Amino acid sequence: MKIKDILIILFLVSGISYGEKVVSVFYTGKPPVIDGYLNDRCWKDADVISDFTPLYSLPLEPTKVRMVYDKENLYIGIEILTKSPEILHRKIEEIRSKKNFSEGLVHIRDFTNLCSVEIFIDPGATMRNHYQILFNAAGQICGHYKYQWEDVFPVLPYGKARMTDTGWSAEIVIPRLALENTTLDVGREWGFNIVRNDLQPVSIWKDVGPVFNTPSQFGRMVIGDYKDWWYAVWEEGVVRRFKTISEELKQKGNIRPDIYNMYLEIKKRIGKEKRQRVDLSDRKGFLNAYRRYSSFYPLFHRFEAYYHTYRSMQQ
Repeated sequence: MKIKDILIILFLVSGISYGEKVVSVFYTGKPPVIDGYLNDRCWKDADVISDFTPLYSLPLEPTKVRMVYDKENLYIGIEILTKSPEILHRKIEEIRSKKNFSEGLVHIRDFTNLCSVEIFIDPGATMRNHYQILFNAAGQICGHYKYQWEDVFPVLPYGKARMTDTGWSAEIVIPRLALENTTLDVGREWGFNIVRNDLQPVSIWKDVGPVFNTPSQFGRMVIGDYKDWWYAVWEEGVVRRFKTISEELKQKGNIRPDIYNMYLEIKKRIGKEKRQRVDLSDRKGFLNAYRRYSSFYPLFHRFEAYYHTYRSMQQ
């Protein structure tokens, strides 16, 4: 089989599917006031996801999620909308009236997983490890890392919820120091998912099957707004690295023919991508760019690994 044929096969099997879910997390220089109202300017500018999937054949009611970040925190804004807000409001009051009720961080045994959301985060998109953070409309929060519920967060996540005329809303803060001191670098990709629970689980953003704690099936969140993300992953991540390899080839030459053929195919593909217009003015354009990049990057990464391995073996 020719190397070109191998690359075509790899392209077909390694590309991300068009059914993938992805959200862009915009940077904010002015974080929201954590009061449960999503009236801060940063929320108005943020990417919005609302394409949830109903669970258990239940009617689908609107859910809107936004995320922004700064150097220290990830902020999540949630709107839960329903035709019968009074039902949820009564349940929220029941939760608050429980004996020994307290807001803030609680143990899982003291958490009421109704009128709530379950947030799943996999920093770096390892597809193996993840955090699950649960937050309800009464203001309780808890979570685990790989099913460890004790002493999970060195810095505590927190949030505030409000009942609204159409349901409830919340603002949740997840410090990066709570997530093993991970960094919020532009271009990074994390696994992400979120489940909505009313009086039972009713909808999920990325359908992962019956087990929600399945990080290999999570959707994706990318750090940076549409344009900043594209510049980080394409201009800095692909074009600049390929240029460095091209300069090395000019200076050193003497490369194995099959790897050189891969180089030519990648060069051709990058040239084709450069000629295509990338519209990052709205979410539709971002999704198209993400699909193209996610289809191409596994090929580039594979070539880059072959190339650097070959060079290291020559030394």
